[in-house]
Amino acid sequence: MISEQSVTKKLDQYTDTDINLHVFSSGTSEIDRMLRFRDWLRTNDADRDKYAQVKRNLAKNKWRHVQHYADAKTSIIQKIMERASLNLENGIPEKIFL
Repeated sequence: MISEQSVTKKLDQYTDTDINLHVFSSGTSEIDRMLRFRDWLRTNDADRDKYAQVKRNLAKNKWRHVQHYADAKTSIIQKIMERASLNLENGIPEKIFL
C-alpha cells in the first residue's frame, strides 16, 4: 500500500504548488461519482459556470490547508450532483437545467 505521505513527498520534489491529489483503490464508488461530476460539467454550461465562479471566489482566500478549500466547495458540488443524478435517473436531457 502506498501512503499519502509517500506520495506527497514524491510530488514535492516536482512542484512548489499546493495540490489536492485523489487516490482511490480500484472499484471504489467515489471514482464513479467524480467521473459523473466531471462529465456533467462538460455538458452543462450553467453548472460549469456556477462551479467555476465559486472556485474563483474561494481561490481568493488564504487557506491553512487545501482540504479547507475543498470542504468549502461541498455545498455547490452537492447541488450540482443532485441535478446530475436526477438527469441520469430520469434520462432528462442535461440542457433542461440551463
